[in-house]
Amino acid sequence: MTRTLRFCVTAIASFAVLVAANAWLRGHGLVAAPVLHDWGEVLLYSGGKGTFRDFTTSYPPLAFTLNILLGVPVRALSPLSALPAPALVASLFGALLVARWDAAFRAAKYGAWSIVLAALLCLHPFFLHSATSGVGAMLLLVALYWLASAYCASYRTGRVTDLMNVALALAFTAFVDPLGALVCVAALPFLTLSVPPALLARSAFNSLLVVLFPLLFVILSFTYENALFEDSSTAFVTDIARHVSLVVGTSEAVGHGVAGLFPALAGFGIAVLTLAAAMPAAIVLTLHRRMAAECAKPFAALCAVALVAIAAVAIIAFMQGSAHISATLTRIATPFVALAAVAVRQWPPHPRRGRTVAAVLLAAIGAGWGMSLTWQTGEDARWLDAATGITVAGAPDGGAASLGRYLAGRSDVLIDAHAHPATLAARGSASGLVVRGDEPFMLAMLTRRIRSRFVAVPYPDQLPTLADDQLTQTFPALYQQGLNGYRLIYDTDGWRVYERRDAQSTN
Repeated sequence: MTRTLRFCVTAIASFAVLVAANAWLRGHGLVAAPVLHDWGEVLLYSGGKGTFRDFTTSYPPLAFTLNILLGVPVRALSPLSALPAPALVASLFGALLVARWDAAFRAAKYGAWSIVLAALLCLHPFFLHSATSGVGAMLLLVALYWLASAYCASYRTGRVTDLMNVALALAFTAFVDPLGALVCVAALPFLTLSVPPALLARSAFNSLLVVLFPLLFVILSFTYENALFEDSSTAFVTDIARHVSLVVGTSEAVGHGVAGLFPALAGFGIAVLTLAAAMPAAIVLTLHRRMAAECAKPFAALCAVALVAIAAVAIIAFMQGSAHISATLTRIATPFVALAAVAVRQWPPHPRRGRTVAAVLLAAIGAGWGMSLTWQTGEDARWLDAATGITVAGAPDGGAASLGRYLAGRSDVLIDAHAHPATLAARGSASGLVVRGDEPFMLAMLTRRIRSRFVAVPYPDQLPTLADDQLTQTFPALYQQGLNGYRLIYDTDGWRVYERRDAQSTN
């Protein structure tokens, strides 16, 4: 079997497994909140309601762009699919990654064991969690694998091409997910290990500039785009901070000081154990006496990067006084399962290497499911229930899904759907909505007068609403006071819908 044919067969088989995993979760009532968010964006752009401004300035741009560019044609090619297009796109990226692992293991002389080891990594619960949590989560795992592979290769070979690979992977990681940006910041102190010693001795500043140049170039480019379209060159920096803040701030607040210290420390401890369950192969390899001289330092540095990123999230959670943050911290620990694949590739040759690594990965799968039992709150707990065959209730999406179902069949509805794509995912279409880019929406923002038959507005004190919803920003009293000539017809889960009184009621 040729390498290309083997790659294709492995990718197709992996894609079937990941699609089956998504179908299993959906059959038990779960469509992950990030998938709903991605699905809403696909519906928005496939319905011709997307704007060029949002397309060029949305953060993270890589996940957003790939979701739209691949999700729209996937939706057109599979209109009868029971799974949202972003779930299929994420499964595709996951399948390609598994096929890449198989090829890398075969190049490392694992022989027939390569496909077994790739399959074990694919069946790790943390990998399945990422593959069923939207395009961004899957791309973050891909980015971490790319970054870790390039980092180890550059340290081992000292080639400039591998160093440039580190530079490109760093830029990709920063702009594929907000947590990826956090990982990049955590990685900055450890970048010197990826620079060949000869280059570092000649000019440390220029060597580090080479590594950071793609990242700096992308940051400056994105800054220019934001200045051009958003009238604020630092708008995307605010988006990163808000995304990370939302990740750690979704739980109940328990206050600062000692009251918030224990949950933060407990969550950090659980996240460290989760990290160990995600990549025991990397930890074993770091401690392996035969590889101490060649791979111990880069793998120790990569483990340190993960710990620094987790500690940063724990500190943010502590400062915000968030309770039940263990699931939040595991969210950043789980993608580091990618380091296990890098460790497998670097494992020293041995007659029993294949079965030894397989045993380590089997232990990792068991440890992963064991640590998943600590997911007791939020989206991760719902994922665990659905994965173990328990039917879960509707997503805790702030009422967006209920609103979407209510608006199905209604037209001339003024709503900032760009800020609430989950509403579109539940409604099933952007047709009949008045959104950003539509002339009535822009006129309403300019004249502060609404003429649409229906207007849907969220509770203004919801954190995402304050930052994203232009309708709420322009009409801050709309939720509480309504509008002259409009009557309240829907009031559920933090959403209200008003209908113009002179319009014929359809209720």
